[in-house]
Amino acid sequence: MVMFEISIPQTSNYQLGNSAFQWTLTILNDPKKKRRLQYSSINRYEEIGKIEINGYSYEKLIFDFEKGKLHISLKEVNPNAILNILESLTIQTSPSSQVFLLTRYRKRPNQK
Repeated sequence: MVMFEISIPQTSNYQLGNSAFQWTLTILNDPKKKRRLQYSSINRYEEIGKIEINGYSYEKLIFDFEKGKLHISLKEVNPNAILNILESLTIQTSPSSQVFLLTRYRKRPNQK
Protein backbone atom coordinates (compact mmCIF):
# COMPACT_ATOMS: atom_id res chain seq x y z
CA MET A 1 0.00 0.00 0.00
CA VAL A 2 1.20 3.53 -0.85
CA MET A 3 0.30 6.69 1.09
CA PHE A 4 0.46 10.29 -0.12
CA GLU A 5 0.18 13.36 2.10
CA ILE A 6 -1.40 16.67 1.04
CA SER A 7 -1.86 19.89 3.02
CA ILE A 8 -5.41 20.92 3.94
CA PRO A 9 -6.69 23.76 6.17
CA GLN A 10 -5.29 23.41 9.69
CA THR A 11 -7.72 24.18 12.49
CA SER A 12 -6.27 25.84 15.56
CA ASN A 13 -7.17 24.90 19.14
CA TYR A 14 -8.74 28.36 19.50
CA GLN A 15 -11.14 27.68 16.60
CA LEU A 16 -11.97 24.25 17.96
CA GLY A 17 -12.59 25.47 21.49
CA ASN A 18 -14.58 28.60 20.66
CA SER A 19 -16.74 27.55 17.74
CA ALA A 20 -18.82 24.75 16.33
CA PHE A 21 -16.26 23.25 13.94
CA GLN A 22 -17.70 21.38 10.97
CA TRP A 23 -16.32 20.45 7.59
CA THR A 24 -17.88 19.29 4.35
CA LEU A 25 -16.16 17.30 1.65
CA THR A 26 -17.57 17.71 -1.85
CA ILE A 27 -16.54 15.17 -4.45
CA LEU A 28 -17.07 16.02 -8.09
CA ASN A 29 -17.71 12.50 -9.30
CA ASP A 30 -17.99 12.21 -13.09
CA PRO A 31 -17.29 15.84 -14.12
CA LYS A 32 -19.09 15.37 -17.45
CA LYS A 33 -22.40 14.80 -15.66
CA LYS A 34 -21.60 17.36 -12.91
CA ARG A 35 -22.59 14.79 -10.28
CA ARG A 36 -21.51 15.63 -6.73
CA LEU A 37 -21.27 13.62 -3.57
CA GLN A 38 -21.03 15.30 -0.16
CA TYR A 39 -19.83 14.14 3.22
CA SER A 40 -20.03 16.26 6.40
CA SER A 41 -18.44 15.74 9.78
CA ILE A 42 -17.67 17.55 13.04
CA ASN A 43 -14.64 15.34 13.69
CA ARG A 44 -11.15 16.84 13.49
CA TYR A 45 -9.80 13.41 12.51
CA GLU A 46 -11.79 11.27 10.10
CA GLU A 47 -11.01 8.12 8.10
CA ILE A 48 -13.02 7.21 5.01
CA GLY A 49 -12.27 3.74 3.67
CA LYS A 50 -12.78 2.09 0.29
CA ILE A 51 -13.96 4.96 -1.88
CA GLU A 52 -14.16 5.18 -5.67
CA ILE A 53 -14.00 8.48 -7.55
CA ASN A 54 -14.25 8.64 -11.34
CA GLY A 55 -13.27 4.99 -11.70
CA TYR A 56 -10.20 5.18 -9.41
CA SER A 57 -10.23 3.21 -6.16
CA TYR A 58 -8.78 4.56 -2.93
CA GLU A 59 -8.11 2.35 0.07
CA LYS A 60 -8.45 5.12 2.62
CA LEU A 61 -8.69 8.90 2.96
CA ILE A 62 -7.61 10.32 6.32
CA PHE A 63 -8.52 13.92 7.13
CA ASP A 64 -6.48 15.36 10.01
CA PHE A 65 -7.49 18.99 10.57
CA GLU A 66 -5.34 19.35 13.71
CA LYS A 67 -2.17 18.71 11.67
CA GLY A 68 -3.58 20.10 8.41
CA LYS A 69 -3.00 16.90 6.41
CA LEU A 70 -4.94 14.67 4.05
CA HIS A 71 -3.51 11.16 3.71
CA ILE A 72 -4.46 9.21 0.59
CA SER A 73 -3.85 5.44 0.58
CA LEU A 74 -3.69 3.45 -2.65
CA LYS A 75 -2.89 -0.20 -3.32
CA GLU A 76 -0.17 0.79 -5.78
CA VAL A 77 1.45 3.94 -7.15
CA ASN A 78 -0.82 5.55 -9.74
CA PRO A 79 -0.10 9.20 -10.65
CA ASN A 80 -3.45 9.43 -12.49
CA ALA A 81 -5.34 8.45 -9.34
CA ILE A 82 -3.61 11.20 -7.35
CA LEU A 83 -4.30 13.77 -10.05
CA ASN A 84 -7.93 12.60 -10.19
CA ILE A 85 -8.50 13.10 -6.46
CA LEU A 86 -6.80 16.51 -6.49
CA GLU A 87 -9.15 17.65 -9.26
CA SER A 88 -12.24 16.11 -7.65
CA LEU A 89 -12.21 17.22 -4.00
CA THR A 90 -13.30 20.49 -2.42
CA ILE A 91 -13.14 20.93 1.35
CA GLN A 92 -15.18 23.58 3.17
CA THR A 93 -14.77 24.32 6.87
CA SER A 94 -17.08 26.34 9.07
CA PRO A 95 -17.85 28.55 10.91
CA SER A 96 -15.23 30.47 8.93
CA SER A 97 -16.75 29.11 5.70
CA GLN A 98 -13.28 28.70 4.28
CA VAL A 99 -13.29 26.83 0.97
CA PHE A 100 -10.17 24.89 0.08
CA LEU A 101 -9.59 23.53 -3.41
CA LEU A 102 -6.79 21.01 -3.65
CA THR A 103 -5.80 22.27 -7.10
CA ARG A 104 -5.85 25.76 -8.52
CA TYR A 105 -8.81 26.81 -10.64
CA ARG A 106 -8.17 26.14 -14.30
CA LYS A 107 -9.45 28.62 -16.82
CA ARG A 108 -11.37 27.32 -19.76
CA PRO A 109 -9.64 27.71 -23.12
CA ASN A 110 -12.02 30.49 -24.19
CA GLN A 111 -11.39 32.57 -21.03
CA LYS A 112 -8.56 35.07 -20.64
